[in-house]
Amino acid sequence: MWRRQKYEAAYCDQWKRGTGKTTLTAAFVSLAENVVIADCDVDAADMHLILKPRVLEKEDYFGLEVSRIDPELCIECGKCREACRYGAITENLEVDPYSCEGCAVCTIVCPEGAVSMKKGFRVRLFPLKPVLGPWFTHD
Repeated sequence: MWRRQKYEAAYCDQWKRGTGKTTLTAAFVSLAENVVIADCDVDAADMHLILKPRVLEKEDYFGLEVSRIDPELCIECGKCREACRYGAITENLEVDPYSCEGCAVCTIVCPEGAVSMKKGFRVRLFPLKPVLGPWFTHD
């Protein structure tokens, strides 16, 4: 349903798949000037396929720090795995970077200091040539 907010924003939600949300939004956006577009579709953010912006550059974005277990120092006691409330440490005592939330509790409970925090690579950003305003997307 299209709803108008007090900040001059409109959004489209609660429609089923394949009903044309992206197409309809692209049509309205193409009529506007100086707009901000956020294609927040979790499964298929496809607005860029319709409006076809051009990639200007590629840039890595580093988000939260994530844990790293040094296998040379690790005695495989499993305390880090037991303490991780996000289930980010596997049975093989490896860190799943997509599950790690960067809380660093594993660094505190490790008796050998084998766990450290490192920059977590999350996405590669693509600043795009303006099509009705600046865009950013990721791969």
